[in-house]
Amino acid sequence: MAHFAADKDDLYTTVFSELKHMGIKVPKVKKFKSNILKQEKIVQPSKSRIFGVSLTDQEWIADCDYVLPKFIVSSITYLREHSNKVGLFRKAGSNARQRELRLKLEKGEDICGSEPNDVASLLKQWLRELPEPLIPQYMHDLFIRCQQLDNDENRITANLLTCLLLPPNHLHTLKYLLCFLADFAAHSDENMMGSYNLALCIAPNIFVLNDSADKTR
Repeated sequence: MAHFAADKDDLYTTVFSELKHMGIKVPKVKKFKSNILKQEKIVQPSKSRIFGVSLTDQEWIADCDYVLPKFIVSSITYLREHSNKVGLFRKAGSNARQRELRLKLEKGEDICGSEPNDVASLLKQWLRELPEPLIPQYMHDLFIRCQQLDNDENRITANLLTCLLLPPNHLHTLKYLLCFLADFAAHSDENMMGSYNLALCIAPNIFVLNDSADKTR
């Protein structure tokens, strides 16, 4: 455990050094670790199995080279079958159907046969209701500073470096989601949802702000 902690400290130090070299203001390692602990304490136990449940407490399944939350795998697998549907993620679907589908999923039933717009809406709800957002609030300022770099190449590099600071569960889930969205945007001539439109629909659900944000920075 001590060796693992030392490796994480080395990672933090290396990434912060690279970001600082690029002109980005970075937190002290000790302060960054303190914010992680504060955020972890905010997460409360949930009686649900899927929605409002932290990533750590989700049901996980093996997919590709790592394990992922079962819900995001099943929902994205289903949505891939409807990648040509116009307005997916932009059109809300039926609130009544979504409430019913949520109950079914919490009981262990599957998504098969559901309206794609409802599944897309539930995926956004799932992301938005994570007790700790996919991009944790203690990392918001750092990602914003990366986006403020003028050079496109440096901005991409800085964002990728910052992603290495995410907890592994968050990093793997985010990577899986973004790979799907990139594939989905590749069909924008059919679904009318390019990367810009997708970002408008998805970003508020992974970069979530709430009243406790200032307490975790």
